[in-house]
Amino acid sequence: MTNLFSRLCLALSILVLSGCPDYALQIQAQTANAVAQAANTELPVLVGQFRQDGMDALVTVKQKGGTEDQARAELARIEVKWAPVWKGWDALRAAHDAWATALEKGGDYAAALIGLSKAYCSFMILWPQAVPVIPLAPVLCPVAEAPKP
Repeated sequence: MTNLFSRLCLALSILVLSGCPDYALQIQAQTANAVAQAANTELPVLVGQFRQDGMDALVTVKQKGGTEDQARAELARIEVKWAPVWKGWDALRAAHDAWATALEKGGDYAAALIGLSKAYCSFMILWPQAVPVIPLAPVLCPVAEAPKP
């Protein structure tokens, strides 16, 4: 996760602080591509952790001599726990897609970049343990406070 969020935060920080001048369009396009590549690399890590949490829950139920209903309940608990991650991931993906589309088709890429920044900040709030402490994150998300688990 560090790779994706480090790249995303750095890219957003540079672009927000630079005011997104027109000559930076190519840099934004390259950055959007790098962020997409990092995200595509990190998604299997998230999926793997989700599956591992489910397997761990099933092993625990089995070791305690639990029933099939208890196993289902534990899997449902894992799904609830991970729901914010998938919601945040979907928001990040949609915001990135909007940014990339704006860059490709000449849309309002500055507004799309702001949307991506908001999605990143929302993800920080929804799943803070997945987001490392990154320099300049408070510039992007000054009011982001993670809920207590």
